[in-house]
Amino acid sequence: YVKPIVRAKTVNAGDSNVILGVKKFNGSENDLRWAKDGTLENKWDGLKKIIFDTITVADAGIYECFEYDRWEERKHAFMQLIVRECPHNKWSPPHCNMSCDVCYNGGVCDTYIGTCICPSGFDGSNCEIPTGGNTFGRDGGTQCTTGNNEGCEGKLICPPAPQGCACHAGWKGFRCKWKCKNGKYGADCLQVCHCDNCDRFIGCDVNATCRHGYSGPRCLGTSFQRPLTFFCHA
Repeated sequence: YVKPIVRAKTVNAGDSNVILGVKKFNGSENDLRWAKDGTLENKWDGLKKIIFDTITVADAGIYECFEYDRWEERKHAFMQLIVRECPHNKWSPPHCNMSCDVCYNGGVCDTYIGTCICPSGFDGSNCEIPTGGNTFGRDGGTQCTTGNNEGCEGKLICPPAPQGCACHAGWKGFRCKWKCKNGKYGADCLQVCHCDNCDRFIGCDVNATCRHGYSGPRCLGTSFQRPLTFFCHA
């Protein structure tokens, strides 16, 4: 059987070397087949990963990978490729001449209004405010489970595009039951802490000692980003 390496991936028009891949747990790679938006794509037969040299808007869609002759069983990997219509850090198509704000913790710049769309577990105009292990939604105001600090375990949450569906912050895996490890945090455990003490829900503590090249509250700032000026949030 096969599983996706990522459930959803957001990229920008013009990005290069974008990869969608799967893990295969038995049998030969030669048995693998792919489909996009319900149409078989024979050009990717026998591949565990497909590589896009230069992404276009037409590449967006739902990708499926499955073992030969098992497409009808629907026991295979599904991945969503989301393509922003503008290059990285730009918005307002078709000219894309507006610059995005910096989005932290896996936040993505909305292509049409330029604001940050936050992954589950974060809030704020720059997705700089962690909301914890039991709250999600706009302003982080909805509880997954009353009175349970890890209540969002097992929950797949789908913020507005261009975010894709992902496990709540602190969790990963097909059923969102695996905890982040090895300095990772955030939705689907895709974010990397830049301090020694990493909390899988929020990342670095607000007063953490940052590693070289990182600074500011929660070590989110770098020499390539505007200084962080947020935080009145415990």
